[in-house]
Amino acid sequence: MKSLLLSTLRAQFASKGLDVFKAAHPHAWLLWEPGAWRPPQKRTMQFAAITDPKKADGAEALALALDGKDTLVLGRDPACELIINDGTLSARHLVLKRAATGWTVEDAGSSNGTKLHGAALKPHEATPLLEGARIEAAQVILSYWTPEGLWRRLSL
Repeated sequence: MKSLLLSTLRAQFASKGLDVFKAAHPHAWLLWEPGAWRPPQKRTMQFAAITDPKKADGAEALALALDGKDTLVLGRDPACELIINDGTLSARHLVLKRAATGWTVEDAGSSNGTKLHGAALKPHEATPLLEGARIEAAQVILSYWTPEGLWRRLSL
């Protein structure tokens, strides 16, 4: 699964138009937004959690490409297509599916739950994603973007 820093995409496509960006990246994106991070607890070494995103100077979003498969699982498990090793996520936390009208998200029966725009998702129930959707998977904040929406965000 392809992942890039938002600043890398911005630098690559700063002088190019939307059509060039869409030709290179015709797929939708999830952005892992800067914020709190909690290390998984089943480790021999323990690290302090980063709980104040304001102290993470220069933090930026990581862009995760939703390309290739029609179903993508996000979680801590190495078998997931989208791996985020945050201690608040379940091994299999979210399932993203490509539908005829765009992508859907569903909570995979996670321990800490998932919210979409602040409303709790029911486990195993697919919900359509709209441009700029804010997904709270436990304490991990994600946002969903089409190629056009991500281009607008890069152009800010």
